[in-house]
Amino acid sequence: MFEGIRTLFRKWTPWEERLLAALTEQLGRKHRDILQKQSEAVNKVQRIVGWAEIDLYVMRGGRVCWDNVPKFFDEGEFTLARASTFVGDKRIQSELTCIGGHFFSIESNASIKPLSFRSDIRLEVFDVDRRFA
Repeated sequence: MFEGIRTLFRKWTPWEERLLAALTEQLGRKHRDILQKQSEAVNKVQRIVGWAEIDLYVMRGGRVCWDNVPKFFDEGEFTLARASTFVGDKRIQSELTCIGGHFFSIESNASIKPLSFRSDIRLEVFDVDRRFA
C-alpha cells in the first residue's frame, strides 16, 4: 500500500534507480549515454503484476511517442542484460529488455514491490549483451 503512495511523488523507486545505475556502469560510453537519455525521457512507469513486470514509456499527447529520443542500433526485441537482487537468503532474477531500440521492460521472477524501497538489498547486473558493453 505505501509503495503505491511513494511512487506518486517520484518516477523511479530506489530499486529501479540502483538497477539503472548498475546497468549504466556495464555499458560502453556511447550506449551509456543513450540509456541515460532514454531513462530521462521516460515519463510513465507501468508496474504490473505485483511489480514483477515494469514497462517504460514516453507519453506525449496521450500516446506513446519515442520521437527524438536516441535509439540503440538494434531495433528488434532483445535482452540487454540480466540482474539478480539479493535480500536475505532470497534471490530475484530480472531480465532487462529492449524493443524498437529503446529500453522497455524489466521482468522479474518474483514481485519487486516488497523490496523496492529497502536499503538492505544487493544488486548485481550480469550477462550484458556484448554488443553494448
